[in-house]
Amino acid sequence: ENKGAVINPKITSAEGEQTGPEGCLSVPGLQGEVMRANQIVMKGLNADGKPVKIKAEGFFARILQHEFDHLNGTLFIDRAEPDTLEYITAEDE
Repeated sequence: ENKGAVINPKITSAEGEQTGPEGCLSVPGLQGEVMRANQIVMKGLNADGKPVKIKAEGFFARILQHEFDHLNGTLFIDRAEPDTLEYITAEDE
């Protein structure tokens, strides 16, 4: 079951590539294509202080990498292909 917090997460393995659109409430209305690893392993601690290991692939791996980046001060716009960044509106969705 993949829910809850991961304290002091580290990505210990990353394999493959996937490119897809990302957006973020930190940068409202902007989206762009971002390359991420297709499979990752994340290790850290759960809320009880016990070690956890999460193996993720596809969209879940993308989400974990996106959120991990926030902890390191990186936004998706820092990783996006510059020519793919665009503003979107509710009409576009």
